[in-house]
Amino acid sequence: MLSGLMLIFGTIFFADLLGPQNSDAFEIVGNMTKAEALKYVFLPSTALAAYVLGVIDVTASNLVFAALTRKAKDDLIIVNRIESLNKAQLLKETLDVLNLRRTLIAFAFPLFYFGLMLALDTRQWNSKRVSVSVGIFLMLMGPLAAFLARQISQSLDATLDSISGSSGH
Repeated sequence: MLSGLMLIFGTIFFADLLGPQNSDAFEIVGNMTKAEALKYVFLPSTALAAYVLGVIDVTASNLVFAALTRKAKDDLIIVNRIESLNKAQLLKETLDVLNLRRTLIAFAFPLFYFGLMLALDTRQWNSKRVSVSVGIFLMLMGPLAAFLARQISQSLDATLDSISGSSGH
């Protein structure tokens, strides 16, 4: 849901950029949450949209990541091999690392998009230097998250190869 909210807020920044100079997309959204008639429709529909966007983002990100990295080992194979060792702590840690990798993959694009839109839409902030700096920082965190996820995949694959090699002897 958080990745979906990042995509929604990034799009609001984008809408603010496209709008006339005197319009403020955030003010319009704020008025929608204050209006009694719209409040009960707008907030639940925004939450539902954030959830759906988050699910789509997680699924699409994992598919794109798997296609781009051509990872050799599937997550289920990794879990199955670790589970066959009957080492509960190692299995738990492996599952934690797999969840971390999925999280990094899921946040790579939303971080980049949100950061880019934050850096570009300087009308929202009194200090342009802060919004641009934070935006660029978040924008750089997106590719870094994908890079770290790739490193985790390679480490897991190497660990699995090591386990397979040692159990074959």
